[in-house]
Amino acid sequence: MTVFLFDIDGTLLLTGGAGRVAMQQAMRDVYQLTDLPQLDVLGRTDFAIIRDLFEAHNLEHTTESHAAFCHVYHQYLAASITECEGQLMPGVVQLLQRLRGHDDVSIGLLTGNCQAAADIKLNHFELHGYFEFGGFGDWHAERNAVAEFAYEQCVEFHGKHVPPEDVWVIGDTIHDIRCARSIGARVIAVATGGMSFQQLAAEKPDLALANLTDQELFLQTVTTR
Repeated sequence: MTVFLFDIDGTLLLTGGAGRVAMQQAMRDVYQLTDLPQLDVLGRTDFAIIRDLFEAHNLEHTTESHAAFCHVYHQYLAASITECEGQLMPGVVQLLQRLRGHDDVSIGLLTGNCQAAADIKLNHFELHGYFEFGGFGDWHAERNAVAEFAYEQCVEFHGKHVPPEDVWVIGDTIHDIRCARSIGARVIAVATGGMSFQQLAAEKPDLALANLTDQELFLQTVTTR
């Protein structure tokens, strides 16, 4: 069996800035703050981004305050994603359909998004039905911890040991490459997000692609390793 763990933002889709819009609206409603500082979001988890947002405004970041903020944020995200001009990445639907057609393939998620945010994005773009399990950024600050959680969910879902070398992570940042290596997985990097092909290739993934339209090379790579 071969397992594929997909990142969401920049790999499967772009939301057109819906997440930032929703966070700004949530900060306004919850804390009456209109300034949303420029934060490093590329390849990071929602937990880490929201923690940094709180720290930038000298707000106490607790389990309770985090959960309360996320509740409002997700409500706004569901609205903003319909208003912002997002898009699916090239080749995504075709690739997922081809992978789903194989009996020995399992498809999951490895994303920095909170699970609720992931559901909103995938449902909007009609992708939710392709994924069986996943690792999410609800309570993990580090991407490697999300990767470990995603791998544990994979094993639990299948009810048996899954060799790490049979797991492929597909993502658009060096963080996806590094977290894949942290669990012993293989990795395909796609230059459809915030990092260039050269930046990704320098991190030595098993395969680097401009996008997911070159599915023959994708499938050839995962079947010959």
